[in-house]
Amino acid sequence: MILHIGLPKTGTSFLQRVLWENRSVLADHGVHLPYRRRAEMFAAALHVIDKDYGWDPTGYEPDAAWERIRRNVQACEGTTVISSEWLCLAPAERAIQTLSELGRDRVRVVLTVRDLARQLPAEWQEGVKHGRKLSFDAFLKGILGGQGKDALRERFWSAQDPIDVLTRWAADLPPDRVTIVTCPPPGADRTLLWRRFAEVVGIPEGVVTLPVNDVNASLGATQVELLRRVNKRFPRRGQEIVHRAMVKRYFGLDVLGSLSSPKAVVPATWAPVIEDTCAQWIEQLSAAGYRVVGDLQELLPAEILTANEATAPNKDSESAESVLDLSVQATTVLLQEIYRLRAENAQLKRGGSVSVRSRVGSVIRRGRRATTLRRGGLRRGRGQ
Repeated sequence: MILHIGLPKTGTSFLQRVLWENRSVLADHGVHLPYRRRAEMFAAALHVIDKDYGWDPTGYEPDAAWERIRRNVQACEGTTVISSEWLCLAPAERAIQTLSELGRDRVRVVLTVRDLARQLPAEWQEGVKHGRKLSFDAFLKGILGGQGKDALRERFWSAQDPIDVLTRWAADLPPDRVTIVTCPPPGADRTLLWRRFAEVVGIPEGVVTLPVNDVNASLGATQVELLRRVNKRFPRRGQEIVHRAMVKRYFGLDVLGSLSSPKAVVPATWAPVIEDTCAQWIEQLSAAGYRVVGDLQELLPAEILTANEATAPNKDSESAESVLDLSVQATTVLLQEIYRLRAENAQLKRGGSVSVRSRVGSVIRRGRRATTLRRGGLRRGRGQ
């Protein structure tokens, strides 16, 4: 039983996509995913961490989803894999209970880790995608300098401190049942992280097909800064589903994702704090005796921070002129899409062709059926 609990922003989306898209061939090799849809796994993770996002219906009731997955794990012959970065947030009592329910003597906890110099910009960006409004400078001061909201700082370290996560998840496990997988440094072969993870699971090389495009691709500093400013005018609270569809996915991923800007980097002034934190992680993880796939020295961000020092400061890339220029580019993309949609709408109003009307009717009918199925799934999930 492989239980991959994060950390967030350590290639988890990439690993989960590879597992899901290759689930049939993996099953042929004795490696199984104990869930029917990725949404079911997300719902089950909410059960484990004891959280409820009522605005985000998955079609699965969390308690029932976890119970189905737990039964599938118990009934499965071969290797089963559960992977969710949400699991790292579980409080200690829930982690202990989860290990017991899965069968403590057969579980191997796996943690993917990455240097803090890359984790900080990634977490800031992810937060902005989900509606946060803090600038990168304010975010860094809150996380590293102890300034700002305590809740944000506590949430960050609960998810990003591997020592804290493993204290909750692995305190009672033998060290040989815990595996640390380090994320390769910048410039490494993009397949290396998968090969390291596959080694832990026992998946032979060459079995899976890897995605050709980036999974959860990053935005540049100015792109995220523009998105942050949009969040101020289009707040997420109270309209979470609309914000996710229009701000995060459409504007953030489709529109801004088609553009470019310099990546966000941690200013070198924070180097002493980051290097000291990462050095402590390496010392404590080494002393714990966990199995390591990769190299814990890859958590030392010295070369990354040195490279950051040579790049332009983030404030330059987030300047009013840079944001204005990117806003014009984004507006151009939006205007082109509006023109396309208006032309398509005008054709439909004129009657269009039979084939067009037929396609539209087919889309509407499929949408109605999907809505009916989702509603039915919600009712069934709550009743189980």
